[in-house]
Amino acid sequence: MAAMSRLLKYVLGYKLRLFTAFCCILIVSGCALTFPWLIKGLIEDALNKKDLFQLNIILSIALVVATIQAVSQYAHSFIMNYIGQRVLFVIRNQVFEHIIHLSMKFHKDSRCGELISRTINDVNILQNLITSGAVTLIKSPFILIGGIYIIFCIHWKLALLVTIVAPLIAVVIVQIGKRIRKVTHQIQEKMADVTNILQETISGVSIVKLFCAEAIESKRFFRENEGYFYLYIKGIKLMVLSGPLVWIIGIVGMLLVIWYGGYEVAHERLTTGALMSFVAYLLTISRPIQDFSQANILVQQAVAASQRIFELLDTRLTVEESPDAFEMPDISADRKETEDGILSLEAQYLKGKIEFVDVSFVYDDKPVLQGINLTIDPGEVLAFVGPSGGGKTTLVNLIPRLYDPASGVIRIDGTDIRDVTLSSLRKQIGIVPQHTFLFSGSIAENIAYGMPDATMEGIIKSAIDANAHDFIIRLPSGYKTPIGEHGMRLSGGEQQRIAIARALLRKPGILILDEATASLDTESENLIQSALFRIMRQQTTIIIAHRLSTIIHADRIITISQGSISEIGTHDELLSSDGLYKRLYEIAVS
Repeated sequence: MAAMSRLLKYVLGYKLRLFTAFCCILIVSGCALTFPWLIKGLIEDALNKKDLFQLNIILSIALVVATIQAVSQYAHSFIMNYIGQRVLFVIRNQVFEHIIHLSMKFHKDSRCGELISRTINDVNILQNLITSGAVTLIKSPFILIGGIYIIFCIHWKLALLVTIVAPLIAVVIVQIGKRIRKVTHQIQEKMADVTNILQETISGVSIVKLFCAEAIESKRFFRENEGYFYLYIKGIKLMVLSGPLVWIIGIVGMLLVIWYGGYEVAHERLTTGALMSFVAYLLTISRPIQDFSQANILVQQAVAASQRIFELLDTRLTVEESPDAFEMPDISADRKETEDGILSLEAQYLKGKIEFVDVSFVYDDKPVLQGINLTIDPGEVLAFVGPSGGGKTTLVNLIPRLYDPASGVIRIDGTDIRDVTLSSLRKQIGIVPQHTFLFSGSIAENIAYGMPDATMEGIIKSAIDANAHDFIIRLPSGYKTPIGEHGMRLSGGEQQRIAIARALLRKPGILILDEATASLDTESENLIQSALFRIMRQQTTIIIAHRLSTIIHADRIITISQGSISEIGTHDELLSSDGLYKRLYEIAVS
């Protein structure tokens, strides 16, 4: 029950509201125990004696008690619902924040639908326990204990009959509860599968249509959805079985009480009013027993859901910030240029030197990079080329610490990047990734993503540098034009130019272009290259490209194959040697 203990800590954060709700629950419990006693007085003091005054007094008291109970019921229901929703709000926020801070390896190994299911569906399951189950678990013991005490006071022999039935009910509740917890866990796993297929299919709907795979995806979704349906029905069978079993056991106990109670009344050892009151208290007690049965279902469901939630929250970061991490100085603060685009004298001493010292990287026990030793000078334009899967993108992803190397050190301006805060490190780096990703919203919001204080002038300048301004102003709402989810209203080339503008707006000290012009036509590519060439000289620039025409003018070209550096040199130097670069270039131009 460790998961429930952790969940309880969230609830206990609202002690004053809990205390108020607890007092209201006590009042409701007290009122519930008052009505059976009033029945005894109504029968023996009012109806049997035909005393109208007593009748009016008892009914007036009943009305007052009912009013107090109704007000208290409303109060504790509202308070517990408020606490429940607030706890879910906090947990859902924590899960989301934890997910987005988890390392790239976790996200690469996880399914998107699984994470969505845990954030939404699993958290929602906790709601019923906090809002309804918690009230039952607090209120029912008071009514149960108080009712049992009173029936023993009324007639202890009759009360002993009730204690025979109680263990049977407890066994039913516990056994069914265990099975429900197991099925609930399976249901949540299957819901994650359904959510994952839904997310994948909608995100890749263009591919589905192009490959005429609608029927395939429908069949795949139907299969998983059907599995969820049957698991849910299995859970429903268990849930609906609990109530009737408890009910029938309770009815048998009630009939035994009435039979023996009638026998006692016939022998004048018990009054009719006392027997009616006893039966009324039994009915009062039976309700919390049934409620316990239903609350146990909620508890078992919540245990299964909370285990999945806390398992996610307990996932450790593989890329962690050092406790003593310090803010990295701005490595692009002094970069200025003259009107002819040449760096001014005060900017000649650029920062942005990157050093890889014996860097290796392993992914799932598979070596990806081995013994990388490389120094990139400030302001240098460096290009990585090589076969797909050789480790180029992995190498540049180590610079902003999307991953950490298995061994070796990476330094920027002599500082180990593991010694600085992640945010200050990543703010120095502008990346145009291989696969462009844009968010729903306007074009301006996407260019300014991560920079809420960006000015419109800065956004426009970045768009001009990325050769995106002309097509943007031709759109119906210009920079305010919504681009749709994942930028679906824009062409691939337009999306990539927006991504380039987004990176340039940060004025980074280090610029990483991972196939940045891959989705562009030749004309757009040439225009962007001319703009980027001037911008590249203002920071350290790393280019990954399969189109070798985009890197001919790089200061140095590095060929990477099977996780190791095989060649270093300029375009002309590498062509003059009979190596991998020359073979790749000949293939490209042939």
